[in-house]
Amino acid sequence: MIYFKNSGEKVSVRVRVRKILRFENLTPNKVRELLLKYGKDDGVTDIKKYFQLFKDKNYCLLIFINKPETIEPFDIDKRGFGSMAAWICMEDINSIRH
Repeated sequence: MIYFKNSGEKVSVRVRVRKILRFENLTPNKVRELLLKYGKDDGVTDIKKYFQLFKDKNYCLLIFINKPETIEPFDIDKRGFGSMAAWICMEDINSIRH
């Protein structure tokens, strides 16, 4: 599961992770292949534009999600993760649920 919140707000959305693909040691050709294969499903309509943005990237993580749902909002306690942490990975969301 992935939980989402807007900055300064409570957690209010969760989605199920269906699949994760990780690519490393990318080349411009591999970036183009990834854009052609997965770009449309990710909303990429201008392959040339995104190729220019990503052609020199070395790493790509694609997270396929489904079943997004609005949930009863709740706060989290980010102590120990840093107040500016954008991602927090854990086994159980209840361990930081506040």
